[in-house]
Amino acid sequence: MEQNLADVAKIDESAAGRDNGITTMDDADPTVTNDDAKNDDISRDEQMSQESFQSWIADQLQSANPIVSQKYEHFLAGESWSIPACIAHWRHRFHGNPALWKRLFSKGRVVKEVVEALPIVQGVVRFVTQQHEQLVANNTRREAIVVDLCSGKGYLSMLLSEMLSRKLQPEDERNNNSGDMDNGNEDGENDADPSTSATSTGLFIRKFVLIDKQWPLHGDANVASPHHINWEHIYGTCPQTGQQYQWPIPLQTSRQNLKAGRTAKVLSERLFEAHKEEGEEPPIIIVLAVHLCGTLSIKAVEMFNDHPETVQWMALKPCCLPPPVFIKQKHVFTLGQHCFPAKDVCSGGHWKSNVWHGPPRHTLQAKFQVWVENLFGGIDLAKASATEHENNNDDHDDHPGEKCKVKVPVQAEGGYQNSFLFAERGAPGHTTLTPLLLGAQDQ
Repeated sequence: MEQNLADVAKIDESAAGRDNGITTMDDADPTVTNDDAKNDDISRDEQMSQESFQSWIADQLQSANPIVSQKYEHFLAGESWSIPACIAHWRHRFHGNPALWKRLFSKGRVVKEVVEALPIVQGVVRFVTQQHEQLVANNTRREAIVVDLCSGKGYLSMLLSEMLSRKLQPEDERNNNSGDMDNGNEDGENDADPSTSATSTGLFIRKFVLIDKQWPLHGDANVASPHHINWEHIYGTCPQTGQQYQWPIPLQTSRQNLKAGRTAKVLSERLFEAHKEEGEEPPIIIVLAVHLCGTLSIKAVEMFNDHPETVQWMALKPCCLPPPVFIKQKHVFTLGQHCFPAKDVCSGGHWKSNVWHGPPRHTLQAKFQVWVENLFGGIDLAKASATEHENNNDDHDDHPGEKCKVKVPVQAEGGYQNSFLFAERGAPGHTTLTPLLLGAQDQ
């Protein structure tokens, strides 16, 4: 069933401005793909079979950063849910639309985004798998929503949509994954109840919500400006069949300015707390935040802190530092129970035309680590989730979850932004974060 744009519009911020300062996943890195190299990739791509393409992209991923690829080699080969297999599925989906595929697929961009997100991919897969297995063992079922902040085109969500559907759901259940709230009528009401899905027990991932200020507003697709992200790979139709492109787990875009004061309230009412109005069980919400620049990282931590009933897992990869304007204001940042002065973490500098303008980048490394430590300190596990209160376990009240920070050298060419912050609500010793710290691998 096709997604109705009138329905997904309900979590868009209709007043979102065009210059609202959000850095997207696509814009977070100054590297610009060389057009000639991209054309060579496209030419080679067109001559490959699916099997050859999958083998080729696996080689590209493994050679891009040998240290990281070896650590996460179990995601890069073999299984039907492996990353190369998932990217090959993208290619197959858009086979009849070469213009779309050329716009979407750049080897350099895709390889870079995937390599830098590997620790988060591993964390999400481990958390989702554990939740699914526990629910199946208890003969129960829950729904989940994945929120992808500053998503850009949505490479991370695209990858996880393919991977998680193949890892968790049999083929017949994936084919019945159309009973979703996004497939309603123009009044925003559901045509189908997701509880009628073939998935009777376990974790059912309802959708990925891709939040970025560069998406067009829903309803304005015909007047989208050049600076908007082209969403044809999400809502477009196949030229040969006229059918809307379908993702194994639905992708839904939402144009939001995370820095605007009203956005937190909008997302709370329409996403994080929407179940209360409907009288439904709260979904498990997973927040992904990759390459969040400046104070956007604070917004991600606040989402985790402010919604203990629904936000059960978060992964954050901070990017650049907050601007020096906060120093002039003598600002003190407050995150949860943690406070820190702007002078400790703010710095000038920016990229323009692929050239860095500002202090020598190596001089910012120490301040970046201070920034990471303060973001980590601001992750507040003091609020237990509703599930923990229901269990009436005193240990849960004292330690309502775990958090960890991990450093993985995903930036192979001298970059220092290699820190990943993870937080998970649950009983200590029963979360997925301890094996993540130890570097254990998924089987």
